[in-house]
Amino acid sequence: MKVTLAAISCGIGLAGGLLFSGSGTATFAGGCGLSVRQIWLESFTAEADTPDNCSGSEITLRVRNRTGAVVHNSTYPVSDLFGFGDVDTPADMREALEEWISRYPAAATTDRLPAWREGEAAPDHREFPFYADDGISRERYEQIRQEKRLLHCFVQGGESLLCLTPDDRGDGLEVIGIQSFPG
Repeated sequence: MKVTLAAISCGIGLAGGLLFSGSGTATFAGGCGLSVRQIWLESFTAEADTPDNCSGSEITLRVRNRTGAVVHNSTYPVSDLFGFGDVDTPADMREALEEWISRYPAAATTDRLPAWREGEAAPDHREFPFYADDGISRERYEQIRQEKRLLHCFVQGGESLLCLTPDDRGDGLEVIGIQSFPG
């Protein structure tokens, strides 16, 4: 099974000159439980874990800052994630997890997000629109975009990427929105 998730990121113009964020590590914890770690946004550690019960039914993603504090935590049903459809064995799961957590550009920045023009209800819509997070105003979105912050987007469903950026302090993460892609 070979899943090519890096190509998905072209929806927000990240595909030009893809740079990958280093090599991830994977270790089995007991029976079938798997833990994969990767550095995101230069200083955050992303950890993707599967349960030790061999069900392979869900993945927990935790992102920690430099001090080890969890700044993002979410659980995803494997059946809802693009790229996990052919996972039948622990080896398949390991490959899919490594691909999911490590195959994204390290050099993406928020200025590559679509503009959100004054008077519009959302950022510019294209064939595969970007949806700003419900808690982000147009002014905040444009501020973050103009600051050219590091940006990390990862598959969080069958047809979308969740995009994170460091918060104003730099020790937390802010969800900026969701990028759709063909699923």
